[in-house]
Amino acid sequence: VLVCVVLIGIIGYLITERSKKQVFVISDNGRFTAKPIGEDKQFVHDIKNHIKVFVNDFFEYDKYTFNEKIESGIGLVDESTGKMIYKSLKDAGIYEILKDKKVRTTVKIDTLLVDMAARPIKCKVLYRQYVYIGDVIKENPVGAIFNIVPFNRSEFNPFGQLIVNFKFISYEPSVPSTTSFFRTLGEVQQEIQALQQENQTNQQLPANEN
Repeated sequence: VLVCVVLIGIIGYLITERSKKQVFVISDNGRFTAKPIGEDKQFVHDIKNHIKVFVNDFFEYDKYTFNEKIESGIGLVDESTGKMIYKSLKDAGIYEILKDKKVRTTVKIDTLLVDMAARPIKCKVLYRQYVYIGDVIKENPVGAIFNIVPFNRSEFNPFGQLIVNFKFISYEPSVPSTTSFFRTLGEVQQEIQALQQENQTNQQLPANEN
């Protein structure tokens, strides 16, 4: 038994030396050489996650998280796209509005499309940015098209993708939002209570007899 163990160890050592950096996969069907995935290999789940983080970083924040999120989002896009989006936010005075009016925003993605057959990969995202001003909610539908190219993974770019050729497009949701422009939270709550009362009344009514 000891001899067999020694021989197995020697054979394993020789195979390791001969293969150097080769990696083998052993399965029920045999032993195969593992092929490393190229750095430019792209997966749809990585791309979608990258886009979700991008939308969250650039369009969902308050005065406490604005600078941190914008700095994080810059690492997900090419230089020209980063400068263009940052300039639009700066020109609109977003940070001053967040700070002075105690505004915050949230984002809901309605559509996220990725064309993996195109080169470079084509993407489209449609989302709604909700702006909360006190007890007032403003809905801001936003659309964008862009390309995705592979990029080095890092702390600031965990999915190894980069957004390029970014363009805003018009987006008019066909399905109305639960909150329209500048409806107050109080109005929404009143409507919910009215619907609840209506349902209770309908449940108390006797069923029609034939």
